[in-house]
Amino acid sequence: LAYILQDVARAQQIDAPLVLTQSRLPRQLPRQLPNGLARTIDLDGVEPLIAQESGERLVAKAWPENPAYVIYTSGSTGRPKGVVISRDAIACHCLGIGEHFGLCPEDRVLQFANFSFDQALEQVLATLVAGATLVMRGPRMWEPAEFSRVVSEDVLTVVNLPPAYWHLWAQEALAGDGQTSLDALRLVISGGDVMQPATLGLWKRTPMARARLLNAYGPTETTITALSAEVPLVEGRPA
Repeated sequence: LAYILQDVARAQQIDAPLVLTQSRLPRQLPRQLPNGLARTIDLDGVEPLIAQESGERLVAKAWPENPAYVIYTSGSTGRPKGVVISRDAIACHCLGIGEHFGLCPEDRVLQFANFSFDQALEQVLATLVAGATLVMRGPRMWEPAEFSRVVSEDVLTVVNLPPAYWHLWAQEALAGDGQTSLDALRLVISGGDVMQPATLGLWKRTPMARARLLNAYGPTETTITALSAEVPLVEGRPA
């Protein structure tokens, strides 16, 4: 964290980057940083200050070429490097991926990825741009055995899962009683790691096989998802 803050300060020519933290977190990393390296704001104590602010709509002063976010990735060297993504890049991506996924206001899309990954931005922003409903995961990660129930109860239409979790979900769904209704689910995306052919064999025998299945990939530098391959269907099921 100290390295990233020093690198950001050098690149952006600012005296002290801002670190948002919470006093209730078990690890107080910002308090362990060298003095003067960063300014910290405890989100658990700012509600009264925020309440004093005006509710008037702010005027946007950013331009398309301005940075939207920076994500540090180790790449092949093991030394983190900051990847700057512009506002127009993420905006165009959200529009394009929304069209590719066929997102519409009737969809209910799951936010599954941790917010430290850019995949979370795709799940959140593309959904909102399309006017669809965003279903937040919350702090607790579901066990794969209960994920079908979650999809059914929240009437999810689109889910984006890492291959490891997708594999466990397929296993548990195949071993389940098959009584959970997944009729609303129309699109499943899995990417970021290898999609194993053996898991696809399991997937074909689950109730989720009626949904469209995409294998996606994209490095941070290309603004999240850069390519995807649709698993072909044979008689309504993945081939």
